[in-house]
Amino acid sequence: MLSHAINHQLTNWLGLRVVRVKAHENLMAQAAGQMRPLANSPLAMERISKLGRLLRPQQARGVKKVRLGASNDCGYVCLDDFAGLEAALSLGIAAEVSWDAEMADRGLVVYQYDHTVEGPPYPHANFRFHRRKIGARAGHDSESIESALARAHLTQRHSAILKIDIDDDEWPAFAATSAATLDVFTQVLAELHGFNNVLDDDWFEQALAVLAKLNEKFAVVHVHANNYRPLLAIGNVLFPEVLEVTYASRTKYSFTDCDEVFPGPLDSPNWPAAPDYGLGKFVY
Repeated sequence: MLSHAINHQLTNWLGLRVVRVKAHENLMAQAAGQMRPLANSPLAMERISKLGRLLRPQQARGVKKVRLGASNDCGYVCLDDFAGLEAALSLGIAAEVSWDAEMADRGLVVYQYDHTVEGPPYPHANFRFHRRKIGARAGHDSESIESALARAHLTQRHSAILKIDIDDDEWPAFAATSAATLDVFTQVLAELHGFNNVLDDDWFEQALAVLAKLNEKFAVVHVHANNYRPLLAIGNVLFPEVLEVTYASRTKYSFTDCDEVFPGPLDSPNWPAAPDYGLGKFVY
């Protein structure tokens, strides 16, 4: 049949497969928490596509990727290149610091920030914990990305790596971060939340500005959907509510077009009881 031939070509070319979902299957997916329908409006589709275009993955020339940290939630895929780094900034740790420990074992000092816990679940000689909230500005009990780097005396370009998972506060934190500050990082591993808010004007404008700023300094080299949260269904467009993104510095690496299909062999579901979400080539 023609539909099978089209699907075959789409699978080969884009890593995507067009599926006509039966109504009862759609309802079952929603009931299982795997899909969340949003308003099927041209505005919603236009906005999510704009954000998606700023997140198109590329491949770093001559550098392989590696997974560090836990096998499920709190594990991160990044470029396997840590030469010349002085430190790691780990913003949001909760009770899981396996990524931090791997950075510390490589000799990096890891500056940890989390206002929701008393400290890391276990010590390491290279951990430096601060019970402070990360946000747009420094205050009595908070820090910005810039002030956290200043506390650590990290100012040199390409001297640090950033991991950030702070439950929606990443947007104002990045919005307040200068381009010069972003130059400190060779890689940024970010969990981006809240894409279900795409019809909220304020959220969308901030998210669009943040992704544009990051896209100027970094290229996306890996994406992974967090399956603890549902896929958003906006008409015939699917997009994860929470997306893990690995960025690599445009001034340190060179890039080429990416043919990778996500998730890949280094990925595993955040919630091990459910399968990973297929993102294809993540091209919008």
